[in-house]
Amino acid sequence: MRNLKNIKENYYRKLDSKAKRLANRLLDDKDVTRLLLEDISELYTSSNILKNSFNKDFESSYHPPITHDLEFLIARILWHYSDIKKLGWKIYLRKTKYKVVPDIRIEKGEETICIIEVKARAGWIRSVFSQEYPDKGKKINTIKSQLDNYTKKFEVINKDVYVLLPTLALVHKKSSGRKLSDYERDFSENTGLRKDNFILLSGNLSLDLAKEKLNDLQPTRKFEKFINKIGIA
Repeated sequence: MRNLKNIKENYYRKLDSKAKRLANRLLDDKDVTRLLLEDISELYTSSNILKNSFNKDFESSYHPPITHDLEFLIARILWHYSDIKKLGWKIYLRKTKYKVVPDIRIEKGEETICIIEVKARAGWIRSVFSQEYPDKGKKINTIKSQLDNYTKKFEVINKDVYVLLPTLALVHKKSSGRKLSDYERDFSENTGLRKDNFILLSGNLSLDLAKEKLNDLQPTRKFEKFINKIGIA
């Protein structure tokens, strides 16, 4: 079991090295979102390892979710960025406080300056991002209450709460004719947050990083803009 621990530790150190690389590129105002999308695609590839790695008479459709690894990657980018620029941020990843558990929370001094909810895929909450889906499960109210709770508990204003999503693959219908601005509007109306608080990494509305080859990524650079904004907070 000790060997498994070492293997897992090495895996997360590899992710951390990717995070440090991206943090350094942020300092030079280079295209980070494109590389981040490529890294997310690699996470999906690694999650499919059980599919064809064993015997011909052994089949598996189990795909370990990448959400936790994606949250770790984003959190470590933020940590390295703060460390390099001496910003004095403390990064909390899935840390419970006030009986709530934000995905990522950034603290400076004793003040929360930013909260980020990270969604690997929009599947079960796609109604939050598009009015085309009826909200039968009242998911919009659930998400809005969650975000409002962060605002109240940590005494941050709405402009300091963000939602990060790589793509709109499970939201966008190719026949709908909708544009990115339509989804940004729906997000804002449904969450009460500004459209700038929606950190969508790819402008290719049909891009599915879990299935497709890496082409036409259309990085939005919203992540870079987000970092620049909170970097002067």
